[in-house]
Amino acid sequence: MSSHKMRIAVIDDEEIYRLFIGKEMSELSFYSKTFSCFDDFLEVIEGEDRDPFDLVIVDRLVGDEDAVRDRFVESCRNYGFNGAIILYSNYISSSEGSESFEGVLRKGDLVNWEKEIIDAINKRSSRM
Repeated sequence: MSSHKMRIAVIDDEEIYRLFIGKEMSELSFYSKTFSCFDDFLEVIEGEDRDPFDLVIVDRLVGDEDAVRDRFVESCRNYGFNGAIILYSNYISSSEGSESFEGVLRKGDLVNWEKEIIDAINKRSSRM
């Protein structure tokens, strides 16, 4: 991995999770930006010459949208985003469609964020 400061986007409609994950990223000395909906994130990455984020942590259910059902990963790739994407949710029992994510984590579980982020980025690199 390069020596630049890791840039993480967090998408969740629940403020408590955005704040929690943002704090975790800060403690790892990562830059993070939070979004409360998919569209706000997609608007930021649309038309960028380079990826503004290395990785996205996205809740499965954000408002009326479902990151698996609504093909969030495919939307990101169509907008030119090449970073890793981790699905972080209470609703991962139905894993159909989740194989497009570089990581799948259950909310509430104790997470070693540094390890999970590095693993997801390595997995994304191997897919490119």
